[in-house]
Amino acid sequence: QNVNNEMKGMRYLDEAARIINADASRKVEIIALGRDIPYISDIHEMARLYASVDAFVLPSLSENLPNTIMEAMACGTPCVGFRVGGIPEMIDHLENGYLANYKDSEDLAKGILYVLDEQNHQRLAQNARQKIIDCYSEKAVAERYIEIYTNEQSIS
Repeated sequence: QNVNNEMKGMRYLDEAARIINADASRKVEIIALGRDIPYISDIHEMARLYASVDAFVLPSLSENLPNTIMEAMACGTPCVGFRVGGIPEMIDHLENGYLANYKDSEDLAKGILYVLDEQNHQRLAQNARQKIIDCYSEKAVAERYIEIYTNEQSIS
């Protein structure tokens, strides 16, 4: 996936970083897969990368249910993304990450600072991991399918 594609929203992330870094007392470093580091195909290396960062930001302007958010949250990494597509189904605002207003770099910056705040970070990280276990793990998905099939048979 090309980070240079306008729909990936990198200009909003870069602008959010400029907003944050304009305050000399704060400093964030943005590392973009595909721009700053090459594509990673090894799943264990990718999991280490997700777990090593303080936040995962997906500034995409159009998404369904992005695997990258699921993967980051499974590694206990709080996520920030725009309130668009399926992202609000995954990120519970202020509970396991931050949902920024669409195409709003200032709100994206606010969200990044929110998840990096020490008072919030550990709680968000734990909630992110729990959300994946509760909603997207193999067990949770299988239970939903069984429920659907059971309800379907009782209707027939």
